[in-house]
Amino acid sequence: IAIIVAAMPLAACKRQESQQSVTSAAPSVVPTPTRSFSPDSVARGGALFQQDCAQCHGPQAQGHPDWRTPSHGLFTAAPPLNGTGNDWKRSRQQLIDTIKNGARLSDGTPVMPAWKDRLNDGQIADIMAWFQSLWPPEVYDKWSRQQAEKPPQG
Repeated sequence: IAIIVAAMPLAACKRQESQQSVTSAAPSVVPTPTRSFSPDSVARGGALFQQDCAQCHGPQAQGHPDWRTPSHGLFTAAPPLNGTGNDWKRSRQQLIDTIKNGARLSDGTPVMPAWKDRLNDGQIADIMAWFQSLWPPEVYDKWSRQQAEKPPQG
C-alpha cells in the first residue's frame, strides 16, 4: 500500500505532463471567414465575366501581363482580379463602384467602361462572387477582416 500511495503523485505528474504536451502540440485554431456565395451565383458570375470582362481582365481574371508597367498614358493594362493584384485591397463598395462607374486616369481618360447601364446589382454581385472565388483563402480572409474593420461607406 505504501508503494501505491508513493507512486500516485508520480502518476499524476506523468498524466499532467502528457496533457501539457498534447495541448502545446495542438496548433492554435483561428476562425477564418467562410465565403458566402452560392454555386449558382459563382456560375452566373463566371458566365457574365467571360461575356463582359474577360477581354480585358483575362479569362481567369489574371489581368494583362503588363498591368504594373507604367504606360505614360499610352495604354492601360487591366489588372488581375484573381487575388494576385490590388483588387483585394479595395472595399466591397469600391469594387462595386468601379464596376458601375468604370475607371479613369487622373487626366479623365477612361480606362474601363461603366457597366451601370448594362449590369444590374445582382449581376455585379455575381461577377464579384466569381472572381472572389478565385482568391486564395489567405487573401480572401485578409480582405474579409478588412471589411469587418471598416465602417460602412454611405
